[in-house]
Amino acid sequence: MTIRLAPHDAGSRDPSPLHASDRRRTRGPGGGRVGLAVAAVAALALSACSAPGEGTEGGEDALRLSLTHQVVFDVAVPDAVAQDQGLYEEAGVEVQEERIYPDGSGDAVQALVSDSADIAVGVAFPAALSAIQQGAPVRIVAAEYQGYGDVTYYVPEDSPMRSLDDTAGASVSSSGPGSTTDLLGQELRKQIKSSGGEAPSIEALGSPPDIFTAVRTGQVDVGWTTPPFFFENFADGSMRQIGTGNDIELLAGTTARVTLARQDVVEDRPEDLTKFFDAYQSAIDFVYDNPDETLEIWKEAAELDTSTELLEQAMESYPEESLDLDEIVGLDVLLEEVYALGYLDEPLSEDDVMAAVSIDEIIGG
Repeated sequence: MTIRLAPHDAGSRDPSPLHASDRRRTRGPGGGRVGLAVAAVAALALSACSAPGEGTEGGEDALRLSLTHQVVFDVAVPDAVAQDQGLYEEAGVEVQEERIYPDGSGDAVQALVSDSADIAVGVAFPAALSAIQQGAPVRIVAAEYQGYGDVTYYVPEDSPMRSLDDTAGASVSSSGPGSTTDLLGQELRKQIKSSGGEAPSIEALGSPPDIFTAVRTGQVDVGWTTPPFFFENFADGSMRQIGTGNDIELLAGTTARVTLARQDVVEDRPEDLTKFFDAYQSAIDFVYDNPDETLEIWKEAAELDTSTELLEQAMESYPEESLDLDEIVGLDVLLEEVYALGYLDEPLSEDDVMAAVSIDEIIGG
């Protein structure tokens, strides 16, 4: 595993010398504070949230996989490819056919704590840090997505705004307090204010469909979405993209999402987790070696009625280096910011976090 400082600090400070065996090929070119009291009814609801038509096939020891989104590329596609190409079987690991789709990162942690899932893919890093601070029996077993390039900000075609630098005094949407988009919004406020502008207001408006309606009806100036949702509106000119989360300089390129596993699974079944990530890495390799076939797998698995051209554009938000499983970037900045913005009750040190990280044991296993 590699821990790197945030990109803006890379030139002045040395990255921490923590490395795992690099299983990747050398190649060229939701979230929020987590409550740990989990009601039984919530656990039952989570375990029932499977993909359409799927059963619960799998042996007693099959790993149970939670995905924070059924469509978002970095969360949904590697698993869909691994299933389609038989990569889990090839790696010698059994994964239960049913997938759990929790309502955000907090519920993903709850599914682990309640023993409804063994692995949670795509958990917002601040939510993972909150779980660690509260003593949840979970471990970070892989990085999942690096950067915030998939959070796409947009405005109506007739808006004068051309970039996020133009949002001074405007209203900018987020999904809600404690979410990834709330974190980005709070950092955007600081960025605009530091440049002498009036900080934009951050409006909690829910999911991308709710936000699209709010933008279209003038309730908010700037919307956000994630690929491929509403990319057809960029194509037809009714909406215009003005930036991504990576335009918020402090967080650009830092680790946004991680994969968690229950602590007892890490301790009792490390070989199975290593085999799982062998298959998962093979799926990522397949994605970038076979983009056309990958897009077809994505369309079918996520039941997308989206043109191949728009899906190709969406995939550009997920360069291969952003799906690096064993590199965490910007932990120093994230710890400072999530505490300053109130996502953590008390400061959390890098040592506290590293005590809950098992990437070396699993990815480097």
